[in-house]
Formats: sequence, C-alpha cells, structure tokens
Amino acid sequence: GSVVQAGDELVSIIDARTLELEASIAYVSATTVRPGTRVSLRVAGSSDSAVTARVVRVAPALDPVTRQRRITIEVPNRDGRIPAGAWVEGTVITEGGAR
Repeated sequence: GSVVQAGDELVSIIDARTLELEASIAYVSATTVRPGTRVSLRVAGSSDSAVTARVVRVAPALDPVTRQRRITIEVPNRDGRIPAGAWVEGTVITEGGAR
C-alpha cells in the first residue's frame, strides 16, 4: 500500500559468510591489540565450540566518554552457524596471553 519514491531502500541483503563485530577494549589492553590479533568468540548461551576471528581495525583514539578503544573484528561464518545480530562473548588473544 505504500508508494515507493526514488532512492527509497526496498531490500537489505546480508552476506553472513563473513560478519563484522565492533567491540570496545580497555585502554590498558589497547596497546597490545593490532590488526591481525586473534580473537576467540562464542555465541552467548550456545554450547557450540569457539570461533577464531581476527581484528581488522583499531580506532586511532580512545572514546572520550568510556576511555576505551573501539576495534572491528572479522568473523568467518561460512557455515552460517552464527546468525547476524547475535550476541557473542570474546577473548582477545595477545602474545602475553588472553585479555
């Protein structure tokens, strides 16, 4: 029943084979996290095994309110077992140990 105007979004397509996760990390941990750093993720409330992902971007500055650094993590999901929008729990794996 709606009239579509030029430029209106009609459909959103999600390619869930690779997901992106944005997270915040504490300032004290931020110095050891770089693009390529591994992250172990588990879907909250799931008994599935953990998925290994990797950091692809680290914000150049801290968030002025939280004093945390934003990171973007690329999550492989070829089998589709992680639904887009799911809550996940993660551990950043650094040379000095998990954070």
